[in-house]
Amino acid sequence: MVAHRPPLLFSLMVISFLVFPSTAIYSFEGVPLGITAQGAVQGEIVQTWKMGIGAPPYTHDFTLESQPVFARVYTGVWGGTEQYTGWVQVEINGKKQERITLYGKDDMSEGVYVSGHGVYWLAAEATGLVRKGENTVTVTTSRGEPNNKLDGRVYGILVIALLETGEGTVIQYWIAEGNENLHGEGWAGTSPTRHDSCAVTFGRVAPGDIRSAELSAVLLASTRGQPDYITFNGMDLGVPAAPAADYLPGARDIGNERSLDGSGGQGVDSRYTDFETFEVTPLIRETNTVIFELGRDLDGDGMITTTGLLSEGEDYIHPVLAMLTIRRESGDYPADLSVDPITVTNAYEGERATISAIIRNTGLVPSGPAEVVYAVDDTPVETRQVAIGYRGIQEVQGTWMATPGDHTVSVSVTVAGDPDPSNNRASRSLKVGSLPDLSVSLGDLEPSGMTGSRDIPFPMTGACAEVLVLAWWLRRRQAPPNLLTCLILVSGIFALALVPAASGTASGISAVSVPVTIRNSGGSDAPTFILTLYLDGEKVTEHEVTDGVPAGGEVTVRVPVFALPGSHTLRVVADERGTIPDNNRLNNTAERVYAFP
Repeated sequence: MVAHRPPLLFSLMVISFLVFPSTAIYSFEGVPLGITAQGAVQGEIVQTWKMGIGAPPYTHDFTLESQPVFARVYTGVWGGTEQYTGWVQVEINGKKQERITLYGKDDMSEGVYVSGHGVYWLAAEATGLVRKGENTVTVTTSRGEPNNKLDGRVYGILVIALLETGEGTVIQYWIAEGNENLHGEGWAGTSPTRHDSCAVTFGRVAPGDIRSAELSAVLLASTRGQPDYITFNGMDLGVPAAPAADYLPGARDIGNERSLDGSGGQGVDSRYTDFETFEVTPLIRETNTVIFELGRDLDGDGMITTTGLLSEGEDYIHPVLAMLTIRRESGDYPADLSVDPITVTNAYEGERATISAIIRNTGLVPSGPAEVVYAVDDTPVETRQVAIGYRGIQEVQGTWMATPGDHTVSVSVTVAGDPDPSNNRASRSLKVGSLPDLSVSLGDLEPSGMTGSRDIPFPMTGACAEVLVLAWWLRRRQAPPNLLTCLILVSGIFALALVPAASGTASGISAVSVPVTIRNSGGSDAPTFILTLYLDGEKVTEHEVTDGVPAGGEVTVRVPVFALPGSHTLRVVADERGTIPDNNRLNNTAERVYAFP
């Protein structure tokens, strides 16, 4: 475990009034990386961290040259499994923050990103707590308490602090947070899904006037010797994995339990975690996409092998943070605001609807407030003055007494000196009437075009599966070689014994797509809601129907499902949490038995 402050310092500007982060609902597949802070400032970002899994109390000491105007503290915790619960507490300079309960698969807490088999990434506001001079951040968990099952070891601590100077060139930044669970079928539980890659896009980068640009990333649950990749606008970042004899030709191993070695050099040990920074100046475009990859099929056999002497990918790995910083040649970069697509909730006849929007700033903090206008059919219904602070992203809300009929709802923002007002307005059409009435139906299975795993013998049941999982668990924890060898041999014997039983059946996982049609027979548009899918009684995925369903209309989503060949029962529920009013919830559920090929 090491504490490190990179030699390069960057600027950060953040907005101070934002619901941040939005409530993160547990998902095995992962919480997508999303931009939660952006902007520009004259000053520097300090990234100071300690990485490498260890038992609590886990402490990081660091020094800041001046009082930060904004600070954020991150930490990672290993739960052991998504079934276990416990708690974590962050202490900053002797001030203990509120203890956070970790709910595992039932987690819906703000600032808690949890996915996979209990990998947590937590974000906490630290403005006013972190100070000029010496600082100490300590993380404790429920590990060691009587009756506690949570593993509770800490992956690391990361602090991002803004030190504003008001001098020098301007630096733009974008910070994306989440907790993606990249994994193969072997580590996906009873529904053997595969999640090979994830992406995040940093947009609205003005061309020219760029002195330098860097991308930083944090990975949890990384493993040395198992390749993984990060690309920026389609180009591989980092250097070939070393030593070359331990890898297939062309492999990279960004998540190799050594931080700051992705671009070459020795780096520093950071067990099961990685913090990396890459120079990306020549790759910058107006829109920039970062892709994290679990591995690659280097030998062309159709699968990403994670076993053997030379593996092709990670068993699983969790990208949890990506940050892009761009240093400009100029010291003048005025506030440039934009409005994301808006949402309207509770828009039913006779009800007070809420109009919500996200305002983003890619320039300096404006000297005065911005004016936000909420309008319906081009008639303003509410106007507010909003302070655009150091966060760069702010959620704003207005209200409107909904009236029957078809309407166009809009949100616009203006601020003095905005160089590009073309993106300062967003609108959407909606229909207001009686309450929505959602109903769902399941269509016939369709080929998904995804390849099932050939790494898992079929059927893989009972002791064989348990021994293989135990062997993997010990391998990732550096178990004694003799014990590990014995377990692998035993698992091989079980696998061979099962081969005759598998004769005449499929040797892999059925990968299919299930069409789910959601109808809205009510008189009002249904806003965004969650579609939940169960496989043989176990929740396997949640899909956000972002655009909702229009009144009198329908939408069809195709949900990928992985299962062993044979008969399985699928059940789908629209808006299981009841977030939107519904005239009849009895038809929000559909169930069907399928024969998986």
